[in-house]
Amino acid sequence: MSFTNEKAIFPPSRPPPKSRGHWNKFIAAALLTSAALYCYRGKVTNAIEEVLLNPFAPDSKDYCQQVDAFDASNWTAAYDADGFEAKAAEWLGGAVRIPTESYDNMGPVGDDDHWVVFDKFHKYLEEQFPNVHKSLKLEKVNVVPVDPKTVDQWKQPPFSGYYDGTWVWGRGSGDDKSGLIGILATIESLVQRDFKPRRTVVLSFGFDEEVSGPRGAKPLSERILEIYGEEGVAMIVDEGDTAGSAVTDKGVAIARPAVGEKGYMDVVIELKTPGGHSSVPPAHTSIGLLSQIVVDFEKHPHQARLHRSSPMFSLLQCEAAYSAPSAMMPRFRKAIARSIVSDKALQLVNEVMSQDRIWRAFVGTTQAADIIQGGVKSNALPEQAKVLINHRIAIESSVADLQKTIGKRLGYWGAQFNLSVEAFGHDVSKSEGPYYGSINAHVNGEDALDVAPLSPTTLDSKPWVVLSSSIRGAYRDSKMDKVAEGDIIVAPALMSGNTGK
Repeated sequence: MSFTNEKAIFPPSRPPPKSRGHWNKFIAAALLTSAALYCYRGKVTNAIEEVLLNPFAPDSKDYCQQVDAFDASNWTAAYDADGFEAKAAEWLGGAVRIPTESYDNMGPVGDDDHWVVFDKFHKYLEEQFPNVHKSLKLEKVNVVPVDPKTVDQWKQPPFSGYYDGTWVWGRGSGDDKSGLIGILATIESLVQRDFKPRRTVVLSFGFDEEVSGPRGAKPLSERILEIYGEEGVAMIVDEGDTAGSAVTDKGVAIARPAVGEKGYMDVVIELKTPGGHSSVPPAHTSIGLLSQIVVDFEKHPHQARLHRSSPMFSLLQCEAAYSAPSAMMPRFRKAIARSIVSDKALQLVNEVMSQDRIWRAFVGTTQAADIIQGGVKSNALPEQAKVLINHRIAIESSVADLQKTIGKRLGYWGAQFNLSVEAFGHDVSKSEGPYYGSINAHVNGEDALDVAPLSPTTLDSKPWVVLSSSIRGAYRDSKMDKVAEGDIIVAPALMSGNTGK
């Protein structure tokens, strides 16, 4: 088989973003279990003792200030009524039963038959929510495909929409038709009650987010920009993460809306060497040489370090202030508070939290060698080998910084193998030719995304106040048993994945 056509090897745009709802439990695990686990190590315990000698003791609660909850009690009567829960479950179940699957490299709408099912889904929404008016929310209505070979591994059929009295089962019930149906049900209820918003609200529902949104979110955002202008929208709320999160033994829940998003870059590294017959091989073929580079990259991951400017620092302070006493050792809880002003305490927190793989993924640049190709025949030396490495860029870094780092690493290996090196359009070779072969690194397609600007989370930021007060009010007035006995705290967080452009 020939792999000369790069488009056939590597997808032309970013692969489907992963489901975000499940990250809540991972964040909780990173924050609440690793802290308790690693504080038993003697080195860390001694460091904590040194940090605690400082008589000044900041309070994490001062760093995790909360706004008053919005009083939503006047608007919740319809949702508390008998039969509403079953009706909402049926709305969602009906949506799940329409398999709006998206695939990589789908053709244009109207040409590719895969899009036909969305007409059916559109009609379903019109029938179920006839009074929906104008509001704003970015949401997706597509889901990742289900492999027919795995259907028997599902507890319920993937597109059954089965409601067991507690959960609605099926692909899209969590990510993210539940969000879509929740929005439409809310707007439907408000319109029926003759609610008039003070500001224009726009509902914008994409349909191909799982393949990066080239035909959905992209033209929709361009249209919104055309109508309202660059500063015509006061607040945008994307699907983000699920708001609800770990509930402490005090009955306090911690909601974690993402206020920032890491950057994204897929890098293709192509290594070429002379061909020949496999009966007289060199010490390393192009596949062997490229494999050494991949191993080196994995042996030297990018540093994951927490900074005070990161939303994850604020989240950690809120966890320290409100999590259950059993969640982390008291001395480490104090160390987290002291890290607000103490560099030594911050270093300690980094040492402890960096032991957790999930935590590192949130605060550092990640890399994953996801696709590798090389060779065309068993008795022919491969003239080229390629690898695609996926990167999620830390919020303190950038596409340019990452490209510079990769170029430097490849320059070193080019010198070791006597290969010329071009990285992102720049010659970074560390020796002069003649060369045995070449290394070329470039962004896959044109798909590199810099770190998104952080949304402000101070108490004088009106969008944050509106969002957090709404979250607190909605959960307080809800029928959620876990929250009913206590309070809910809102803490900023990050997306480890990415939404579409």
